[in-house]
Amino acid sequence: MRLLARLENPVACEVGPRTTVAKVMRLCAVLDPERTPGRLTLIARFGVTEIDRLGALVRAVRLSGHPVLWMCDPMHGNTVQDQSGLKVRHLNHILDEIRWFLSIVSDGGGRCAGLHVVASPLDMGECAGAGVTPVRGPRYRTLRDARLNLMQAVAVAAHWQQRTARQGEEMVLPS
Repeated sequence: MRLLARLENPVACEVGPRTTVAKVMRLCAVLDPERTPGRLTLIARFGVTEIDRLGALVRAVRLSGHPVLWMCDPMHGNTVQDQSGLKVRHLNHILDEIRWFLSIVSDGGGRCAGLHVVASPLDMGECAGAGVTPVRGPRYRTLRDARLNLMQAVAVAAHWQQRTARQGEEMVLPS
């Protein structure tokens, strides 16, 4: 963390369900002591079952006056193993986490700044949903993290865009 604090360019850190208010406040104090808009982005990686824990972090950061940007990573917290041992992600969990993220950050006075997904332009069959049921074989190629296929990635991006447009979110830094 000390190395990141010395950098002058913007930095981003992941926060998840085990991140406490005290830890996020320390991150903000060390990485953005001058409270520079655009300096610090916090990437929420909670998973749909733990996303409710995000609210306390957003409120604490806002009350402290740190101009943090919040980014949603609905992929990593939603990885599960199916009965056959495959690591999969369910498209409906990803979409639900996006919906909850946007609501929680907006309600907490935070600024939604982006979306992180893991995707492939290939005809992948690693994430469940949109007509895909992951099974071992040529469409399941990952050795580590299940990726959205192109159709699923477009669905996720469209879901984000529809939700942010509806909430009037601006995806630019404050001037």
